[in-house]
Amino acid sequence: MTPLVRYIAVKLIWGVVVVLGTATLAFIVLRVVPGDPIQLILAGGQTTPQVVDEITRQLHLNDSLGQQYLLYLEGLLHGNLGVSIVNGQSVSHQITAVLPTTLVLVGAATVIGVVLGVLGGLVASWSPWPIVNRLLTSLYTVLASLPGFWAALLLLTLFSFNLGWFPAAGTNGWGSLVLPALTLALPVIAIIGQLVRDGMCEVMLEPYIFAARAKGVSELSVRTKHALRNALTPVLTATGITIGSLITGAVVVEQIFARQGAGQLAVNAINHRDFPMVEGIVVVVAVAFVLLNILVEILHALLDPRVR
Repeated sequence: MTPLVRYIAVKLIWGVVVVLGTATLAFIVLRVVPGDPIQLILAGGQTTPQVVDEITRQLHLNDSLGQQYLLYLEGLLHGNLGVSIVNGQSVSHQITAVLPTTLVLVGAATVIGVVLGVLGGLVASWSPWPIVNRLLTSLYTVLASLPGFWAALLLLTLFSFNLGWFPAAGTNGWGSLVLPALTLALPVIAIIGQLVRDGMCEVMLEPYIFAARAKGVSELSVRTKHALRNALTPVLTATGITIGSLITGAVVVEQIFARQGAGQLAVNAINHRDFPMVEGIVVVVAVAFVLLNILVEILHALLDPRVR
């Protein structure tokens, strides 16, 4: 077994452990919520013996906690996330229908954040004018500390209400994706930009950079072929970490921009006490988060043999 294959295998095993732990935590939290779960689910609705019996049967509330957990794990192993209490439809089918919308949003935000962050970091580290470095560093500080909902309102006010360039809500076409993706990408731009700027400034002082210059390598090649590759290593790690924040941030962004995604589905499920739906969304998001992070780790290992 090669070092790279062994490295990937270890990451996959830890990924399974993380997903199982997340699913277990979601199961426990929803079972220890104070009060009768049936009364929480039926709050504000009509309660009849038939409805109570049906919910009790679906959630296996007559079984012991251990039996409920084993049935829950059995369903997960078979890809069965249960049935929604609210509408009686399959949880898997409902999540599958809206998950691509959220993944496209997170993917677009990641691309925007990484591309603009890397470009900004390169400009800050390469610019001969110190004022450019100071301005970009101050901008990154503002973007990193800007609340997501406030950034969304600012973007809506400027580009949708005043200029009318992009729609204010909905999921129709690429135009409706720009503002939500940019809202999610702003803190990523700040993090990646600062990492690239600091990394380039540090790498440019390494001995092999001076050796490359002494051999007559052009400054452009020194920065792009020698320095940038090493400076991007921490960027990959940061990208994997920020993916989790983008997935959770999508919940707020989808609510603000009225996008029909997994985030809005999760909020509706929590509001209606749809426990199977909440558990299903937690598991699916955990799987997506783990797979994306494993992909980032593989890319990291390919770029840096020391990781392997």
